[in-house]
Amino acid sequence: MESSIQGTSPKTGFLVKEFKQAGVRSGASVAGKTVHIHEPNVAGLVDGAAGSTVIGSTIENRSSEVLASRMAGLEVADTEGIAEKPPEPLILSNHSSPQAALKSLSGLGIGQWLGYGAWSEVYKAERAGDKLQAVKINSKTNKDHRYLQANPNKYDVAALWLPDNPNLMKTYAVLVASKSNPNHCGMIYHPDQLPAGAMKSLYIAAVVSEFVVGETLDKIIKNYRIHHDHLIDIARKLAGALAHMHKHGFTHRDVSPRNIIYHPENGLKLIDMGSMIKTVGKADSYIGTTQLLAVDGYNPNRVNKPDGVNYDAKALDSWELGCVLLYCMTGKYINYYRPFIDDFKNYECGGGNSEYATHFVRKNDSQKKRIILNHLKPELIQKGIHPKFMNIVLELLRENPAERPSAEDVEKRLGSLQGNDNREGAKSTEV
Repeated sequence: MESSIQGTSPKTGFLVKEFKQAGVRSGASVAGKTVHIHEPNVAGLVDGAAGSTVIGSTIENRSSEVLASRMAGLEVADTEGIAEKPPEPLILSNHSSPQAALKSLSGLGIGQWLGYGAWSEVYKAERAGDKLQAVKINSKTNKDHRYLQANPNKYDVAALWLPDNPNLMKTYAVLVASKSNPNHCGMIYHPDQLPAGAMKSLYIAAVVSEFVVGETLDKIIKNYRIHHDHLIDIARKLAGALAHMHKHGFTHRDVSPRNIIYHPENGLKLIDMGSMIKTVGKADSYIGTTQLLAVDGYNPNRVNKPDGVNYDAKALDSWELGCVLLYCMTGKYINYYRPFIDDFKNYECGGGNSEYATHFVRKNDSQKKRIILNHLKPELIQKGIHPKFMNIVLELLRENPAERPSAEDVEKRLGSLQGNDNREGAKSTEV
C-alpha cells in the first residue's frame, strides 16, 4: 500500500518530447550489479564487531543476491550461477537511528526527501562512487504493524527472493531492528538470513531499493497526452512484470498508477513491494484498497478476512492490471464510477469505494465498453483503440476471477499488437 514517489520529471508539454527536454538521462534507472556469494563476508556485518549479536546459525543453502558494492572479494556469476555457500547469519548491532545504521552498515547517506507512504518516508540515498538508490524508512510507532513484519514470504523482505526483471524495481537490502530495542539493527540481503522467530522479534526499519527515474503513472496520465503506442507499451511491460512475479511464486497485490513509474526512454517499473506475498494460488490476508471487489479479498470492515475465506491472488493482480489500463485510457478510477449518472466522480473530491467498483464490474462487456469509450482521453479518441486491446481490458475487468486472463497471457497477446496499427475509430468500435 505504499505510494512511494521515486524520482522527479518535467512538468511541460507532450509526453516523449518533454521528458527529453527536461534533461533526464536515458538509461538512468539504477539496477546495480548482482553477484552471487562465493566468499560471504558482508562489510559492516563482521562477526565479533563491538556490540554485535549473531542471530541464527542454520540457514538453507540457496543462492543469494547482494549489493556488489557491499561485498568483499566476490566474483560476478552468470544468471544461472548458484551460491556455493549460504548467506551469513544476521548480526544486530547498536545504532542511534535507522539513518545511522544505514550509513554504518552499508555506507549509504540519506539525501533528498521524495515522498511518503502508508508506513514510511522515502529518500534518495547515495554511497560514494556508487549510483543513487532509494530508501524507505519506517515512520510508524507500532512495530507490530503487519506491513512491518520481518516475514521471509511477505512484504518487502519477500522481494529479496525475486530474480531481476527490467520492469520490476529491485530491492537490494532490508534493515531490520529488534522490537524490544529498536536501536539494535542489522542488514539482510536475502530472506534466509532471518532467524527462526524473526516475525515475533524483528520488524522492518528500512528498505533499500533501486532509484527509478521517471514519473508516476497517475501524474503522467493526468498531465500529459498518451498515445496508443505508449498505451500498449505500458500494458505489455506491466503484464510482463506481473508474469515474472507469478512465475516465481509471488503476487504484487497493489498494482496502481501510483506504484508504476514510467519514462518513454527508460521504460516502466512496477515499484513498492510492500504488499507482495509468496503464494501457490490462494491467499487470505486482507488488502485495503477501495478498487477491490469482495471476490478479491476486499473487506469493507477493514479487518482481516476470516480463516478459510481465500481468493486467487494472481487473478487479483489481473484485476488491478485492468483497473490501471482503464485509468490510462480514461483518466478515471474504477472505484469512482457513479452508476446513477453513468459517470465518474472527480478523484480530487474523494469518495471512491469498493461499492462503486462493484457497480461497474457487474455490467456486461458491451456496457463496460460503452462507458470506457464515452470517457476516453481526447488523444485516444482521435485515432481510436485497437479492438483486441479493448477486449483484453474488458476480460481483465470481469467480476469472476476465473474468467480473467493471466498476466502471462496478456503479455503475449499485447506483444502481437505492437507495431500493428489496425485500429478502428473509437466512436465506431462495437463489441
